[in-house]
Amino acid sequence: MLGQIFSSVFAWTLIAILAGLYRFTTKQRPIFPVVNDYRGDFFRRKAYREYNQNAKKLIVDGLAKHGSPITLRVPDGLKIVLPSALSEWVKTNRDLDHQELIREEYFAGFPGFEAQDTLHAPDGMLIKLLRTNLSQNEEIVPTVNRHIGPALQHYWGDSGIWHTIDWENDTTGIISRAAASIFVGPEKAADDEWQTVVQAYVREYFAAVSELHTWRASLRLIVQWFLPHASACRRLLHQSRAIMQEVVRKREREAQAAEDQGLVAPRYNDVLAWTMQVPDNKHPAGDIQLALAMAALFTTTELFKQILIDIAQHPELVEPLRKEIKTSLLEHGLGLTALAKMELLDSVMKESQRQIPVTGKSRWS
Repeated sequence: MLGQIFSSVFAWTLIAILAGLYRFTTKQRPIFPVVNDYRGDFFRRKAYREYNQNAKKLIVDGLAKHGSPITLRVPDGLKIVLPSALSEWVKTNRDLDHQELIREEYFAGFPGFEAQDTLHAPDGMLIKLLRTNLSQNEEIVPTVNRHIGPALQHYWGDSGIWHTIDWENDTTGIISRAAASIFVGPEKAADDEWQTVVQAYVREYFAAVSELHTWRASLRLIVQWFLPHASACRRLLHQSRAIMQEVVRKREREAQAAEDQGLVAPRYNDVLAWTMQVPDNKHPAGDIQLALAMAALFTTTELFKQILIDIAQHPELVEPLRKEIKTSLLEHGLGLTALAKMELLDSVMKESQRQIPVTGKSRWS
């Protein structure tokens, strides 16, 4: 009898100690009002559930109620949300490191997530290359244009007959092929295996990030080895590295053969070629390509879909847009100057983009 009492007391004492340690190790002093604190929510299950399921409502209601920065309880601890009135302060504050925030939020350093390390590496290699080699590159527009037509044909055809399409996969595929024409170049831009790997990695990566955010920070390095999306990222990263290494070796062989014959080596105008020319570049080509896809595919595809929806809802825009595009191309040819003259198209794209973070629906109507 005494043994049972002792065991019961010991068990409850142990539970009390562990609960106290839990509260002690997870207690942070919030500076601003916490919008998902609930009475009796001892282990904060409701707080985390509300954050995962209703974060947008918590933020909107919290900012409206308090009129100041607010705090969210998240599995990591606390997350501060600032009102839009402070955007200029954030933009000019040198003490705030956006890239470091992204690295933390998206788990740079985890196995299989090396693409995030590459995108936001301290050396800034990839971002610098894109700013210098991409933004004012006149050859880029014709290259993308050559791949858009076949991509549209591949996914949607040109029969003129109404038919069902795979909205998510098709729009992603079209953007992926267009982007690959200037990211990876002619060898793999339209290659089915490469497109499958790249698109799958982007899907799995963001799913893995969401998956990891449901776990406490102290457990993530362990559980990531067993979570399905994180495991898929490791597998796809390995595939990407193997595929891109073949392309790199092919180009190196071409350059060497041209040199042996006293000829000029084939010239490539894509990100792969630019990174191969960077001295002491330690980022694997596969990681670089996945980093580019991760940064570009989702956001660009979302904009592409919204533009298509908005134009479909407002067919009166079609003829003015066609007229502007034709006029600009006739006067300036297919290049950056022609794009700069397409002011109506630019306005339509910006208006569509403006809607995405708010409601995901067009406000033209």
